[in-house]
Amino acid sequence: MAENFLKTGCISMQINRAELQKVRVKLSRDALTIQKEGTGSVSPSSSSPVNQPESTNGKAESPTWKRSPFTSTNGEASSSTQKKPTPPIGERKVKLTKRKVGGLGMSIKGGRESNLPIAISKIYKDQAAYETGQLHEGDIILEVNGQDIRRATHDEAVAVLKKGGSEIELTVIHSSSHSSVNDSEMTAGTTSEVSQSSVSKQANGIVRSVEESSSDAECRENSSQKSSEVGETDSNSSLQSWTDNIVLPLTFASVSRYKSGEDTLRSNAFEVSSMDGGASVVLYSENKVELLSWYSAIKDRVVLLLEQAMNLSSASLPSSEQVIHMGWIWERLRSTNHWNVWKRKFLTVKGSELQIFEMPPVATRDWLKSEVSYNLMEIVCHTCKEDEQVDKRDNCFTVQSCSGGSHYLAVDTEADLTEIVNRVQEATHQAVVQIESRSFPGKWRGQSVKLVLDLKRGLRLYSGTDRSLLWQYRFSFLRGSSDDGSRKIVLLFSQSPAGPFDRQELEFTNMQQVLTVMHAFYAAKVAQVDPNFSFDNSF
Repeated sequence: MAENFLKTGCISMQINRAELQKVRVKLSRDALTIQKEGTGSVSPSSSSPVNQPESTNGKAESPTWKRSPFTSTNGEASSSTQKKPTPPIGERKVKLTKRKVGGLGMSIKGGRESNLPIAISKIYKDQAAYETGQLHEGDIILEVNGQDIRRATHDEAVAVLKKGGSEIELTVIHSSSHSSVNDSEMTAGTTSEVSQSSVSKQANGIVRSVEESSSDAECRENSSQKSSEVGETDSNSSLQSWTDNIVLPLTFASVSRYKSGEDTLRSNAFEVSSMDGGASVVLYSENKVELLSWYSAIKDRVVLLLEQAMNLSSASLPSSEQVIHMGWIWERLRSTNHWNVWKRKFLTVKGSELQIFEMPPVATRDWLKSEVSYNLMEIVCHTCKEDEQVDKRDNCFTVQSCSGGSHYLAVDTEADLTEIVNRVQEATHQAVVQIESRSFPGKWRGQSVKLVLDLKRGLRLYSGTDRSLLWQYRFSFLRGSSDDGSRKIVLLFSQSPAGPFDRQELEFTNMQQVLTVMHAFYAAKVAQVDPNFSFDNSF
């Protein structure tokens, strides 16, 4: 049984900085398959405009398009080396039976939108069309089961053949008998004579099975020129011109519109890389709608597989350590003049921790292999404004730890950034709720004290000697704060926003840690009152 593909079609793959190749792409539930045409290749016609990929210097380089000719390259002799039967003159009716494997066993090309008649461009050996002995490459299809398709578009012709039932009767005439075909009906002008060679020359189109979705399996180099296989997706013979070249697993894969290691946004392409980076493809199209369609489809699958991986990891972890986010980020390296300044990393939010990995944690033991691990209550996660960005990359944020760790990170889209910020905030709130209180030793008016942050009771200050309560305030009474950047913190409290204010000056060894955790408690308390509360984690 054929594998069900979520999306199938043709697009360009960037081979290097100045070379593109037309490929067939199949998106399944857990993999991206790249298929290439046969071994032959031809250069593009000088009369056809060639899409150009980006180069690192910002100037478009002239790419070399590689593709196989429309005729078969699987070892069958071409018309120039093998004598084929001469097609009969005039119209003829041919009946053929669609097979479960292989379908009609032929490919068609043309359509009203390209000013070409619907013609048989390829007949596959030992398949239904071949076995009739009455159909020939270059035959123009006039009718299908009595339905006139002279004025049909390519898609309309595909639909008629697809829905024609198991027994189909074709009315055909070979292109050599073009005088029998009304030129005005074909609206083909000087192209009304469609020989096999002229069909081959129009092979800028692509191959598509009529058993596939016409929107998902559309393969174009020129939107006005198409070709379709009239067969089944599980037929080796009807897909013989396409061979698997790359099978890229999508579990823990990354998808990015930026050039690898750079801050340059690809305008017409995006890159898909496997978990270990061993497999990577750059898909290219100047058709923005087509490009976005493929980007979204692949990204959605990757996100869904990440969610499944999160659920699988959480199943083996205690309730206090559930994974609520994981995904690829890009970290900007420090102190380097090299162009490759952005490195792919994997970020997770698990329980009360934010961790950054070189590779995704697949097994339970992998969670111990993080490059860094931070307590969420002890970090500041800040979304960078445009004037705070250090280069051309958008959607950047910083993670700063009170222990000194600092990271400048980026994601691919604004939606990705929003997702991370929301998950960090959510996990931080949950971490505060679970521990309920944190205490810090310090000094107040020259004596040793202990400041306690309590989610239910607010801020309390106890004597360090006899543990007597010196003062307490609700979180809602905190009106402002300031610090000297070193050790001292000044807190202003008041029951009324207008005052009067109680000024409390405290001194701590790790002032930044106290401020960061205090911010986490304050935000969690507000979130309990207003579930829709959103707070930029920058104290």
